[in-house]
Amino acid sequence: MTIFLRHLELCLTLAGLGVIMLSVHFFGPVADSPWRSVAIVATLITVVHGFIAWAVRRHQQQRRKARLLAAQNLLNRLVLQEQAITASLPARTVAETASARAACAEISRLVTALSDTLHRTGAESLASERANYSGEDNTPAV
Repeated sequence: MTIFLRHLELCLTLAGLGVIMLSVHFFGPVADSPWRSVAIVATLITVVHGFIAWAVRRHQQQRRKARLLAAQNLLNRLVLQEQAITASLPARTVAETASARAACAEISRLVTALSDTLHRTGAESLASERANYSGEDNTPAV
């Protein structure tokens, strides 16, 4: 099943070609113009294929948005936790507080930079990076 889903567009195209070839066989002797019936069947197959491809792409886009939103929410929670920890630290000395604030500021800067990078990164880049680090082939099906 995963091979079918991975190569969904190719499988749909091959099935459509098969239906078109069968329509020549079935409608050829009956119809006064066999090519007209083939053109109608090919048009219907193209429309169905287009709707299926649109639905698959839309689903992929929604999943990408959900993943990016989840990563952004995780980063926001980390920042809020870091701020809560910083606020609850007792003020011991001015030097310790200054170094803690500097460390917190650096962490906040890094989290903000990571969040900005997530916003700018395209879905294909995320998939290729995930494939590079996991060793899996996560390239989108063509």
